[in-house]
Amino acid sequence: MRRYLFTEADRSTISEKRAEAFEKIEFNLKNKPFKTLRGNYQLEIIVRKVCIETWFLGNRNLLPRNRQVNKILSKYIEYFHLRLSDTEDLANGLEQNEGNTKEILGYKTKALFHEGYLREIFKERNLSYSKSRQKEVPEES
Repeated sequence: MRRYLFTEADRSTISEKRAEAFEKIEFNLKNKPFKTLRGNYQLEIIVRKVCIETWFLGNRNLLPRNRQVNKILSKYIEYFHLRLSDTEDLANGLEQNEGNTKEILGYKTKALFHEGYLREIFKERNLSYSKSRQKEVPEES
């Protein structure tokens, strides 16, 4: 039986985050009556480069094809057009400095920028998005 653990790399590399996840799992299993996963269980760690919203933004059908009335969404598209590039590269220029002062459209982390972009797309489509109660991202426009 397969079990999946999803985690976000954000400021770490994917290999660093995967190693960190395995270390935490081993540490947490150390004091349990069962020291490892059951023999019929397989654990697969899936590391998202940034966040779940990045995956949602990768759904090319989500971005409205018609001209946007939402001025904020137009700014996002002007900065990074989702249909023309890989969403994993979205906001790559945002590597935070020591003073934590760098921003893109008011956001200081890639994950927050991606979430903001997704929220504006949802607004344009008269949908709502909540990180704590994620609705299914539409498959078709």
